[in-house]
This record gives sequence, C-alpha cells and structure tokens, in this order.
Amino acid sequence: MPLHCWPDLPFMAKIMHSGRVCFDSDIPFAKATGMNRYRLVDSQGAIMISLPIHGGRSHHQTLAQVRLAMNEGRQRGGWAAKHWRCIQNAYRRAPFFEYMEDDLHKLILETGDYLMEYNIKVLAWILDKLKIEVQISESAEKLPLLQPWALLMKHRNWKTPRYYQQFEIQTGFVAGLSVLDLLIQCGPQESKAYLERYLSLNAINFDLHP
Repeated sequence: MPLHCWPDLPFMAKIMHSGRVCFDSDIPFAKATGMNRYRLVDSQGAIMISLPIHGGRSHHQTLAQVRLAMNEGRQRGGWAAKHWRCIQNAYRRAPFFEYMEDDLHKLILETGDYLMEYNIKVLAWILDKLKIEVQISESAEKLPLLQPWALLMKHRNWKTPRYYQQFEIQTGFVAGLSVLDLLIQCGPQESKAYLERYLSLNAINFDLHP
C-alpha cells in the first residue's frame, strides 16, 4: 500500500483496525497526492501543506527513492521552519496543541533525508499517541493492491461526523483534513474513539461490516 504524510481520516481508520500494515517502497511516487502533502485548517479555511521534493517535479522515482529538499529545509527560514510557523499560527490556541507542541516541533523540523522514512516516523508517532498497536513493515516486492486499500486511492463519499474545530464559527466544519487536526483539537483519547465511530460509519468503503 502507499504511505501518506500526516494521513487523513480514511487512511487512519483502516490502519488502526489492520493490526499489521506493509508499505510498498517500490510504488511510483505520485505528485500532488497525500504522499507528500496534507490538509489542515486555519481561520480562513483549509490549507494545504506540501513537503518539497529534491529535484522538484521533473523526476520519476519510487517512493523509497524520493529525497526531501533538505538544503532548503535546514536553512534558517527554510520550508520546514515555514511549515512549523504555519501550524503554530493556526493551532496555538487549540485545546491540545501545548500538550503536543514539543513533539510536533521536532517532527516538523527534523524531517530527515527521505520522504518514506519521514512518513513512517510520523505514522509511528500518531499510533503511539493514539495507543494503537500496529506492526509496520516495508516491502519492495510488487504485490497486487488489495481491494480495501484500492478503495482508499479512489474518490469515495466518506461520512465525516463533526468534531470540535476551533475555527468552525468562521469557516464552518471542514472535512477531509489530516488526522493531525483531529489530534490537536480533540486529544488522543477522544480522537481514537472518534476514529472507531468513523470506521463503523464508513464500513462499506472498506468492505467491512460495523
């Protein structure tokens, strides 16, 4: 299966019930996908955050080969620092931001060299916060994509119950965001319970039954 950066709710809902997930390191990197970008929200509405790739857009690589644009990221005022300021400005008053601030600061600024390694590190942190035990492995073997994961790659009508969002008065409830928004707004315990309800509500999209 592909590996997303700060994944969205459908991705997380499936992972938390899988017990074991294997990420395909040989899958072609796809531009403008969740592999290197994620959606959050500020007082103006949804915002897209993208991790820049070394070499820009003109490359054809597997996910495991994709390097992050680290020279720019490590410079003072580089892209990683800009991402952190964006998150800090949007969420500094969110209920659980202070609780997670130190961890997030380190994760956002210390991305490492390779996109896949960073995405795995982020996922491991999310699972730890949610207290979910999932075995993560990697494989370069070309395997057919199982139907439930194939469904995640297609547009589906996901039912997203409302959860607390600090800017809802200004923007209305915004769906389709990264699980990071849920965690910062609601905290680990409530987020885990929400994802349980989310999976049950959208069971048909995973070929499961609630």
